Amino acid sequence: MHRYLLVQLFFLFACNKPATITINEAIKHLENEEYYFLDVRTKREHIDKSILNTDCIPVQEIDERIEELEKYKDKKLIVYFRSGNRSKVATEILIQNGFEGYSLIGGMNQWNGKIESVK
Repeated sequence: MHRYLLVQLFFLFACNKPATITINEAIKHLENEEYYFLDVRTKREHIDKSILNTDCIPVQEIDERIEELEKYKDKKLIVYFRSGNRSKVATEILIQNGFEGYSLIGGMNQWNGKIESVK
């Protein structure tokens, strides 16, 4: 499984460039029902600090949990990670499965919008 994911990651980065969205543009869509924000970090990172009202499916689990996202197929998915790098991988997987996905440039490291945090 991990070897397959590594090969897939290589080809995703080598062949494709997923659509991206800036933080300022994403913040404008926080309350827009046409958009769905998805955290692809670990569950622990999500609990510690996340964009307000978002769900979490770790990037390593996207392939096997894709059916959980079917109800959002008519929405634009904004995918975020810590810095934005791995959200590109998740975004490409979503696009390959028929979703309209955008990788958040800068990720949580640069996010300056509303957050949820247990700290």
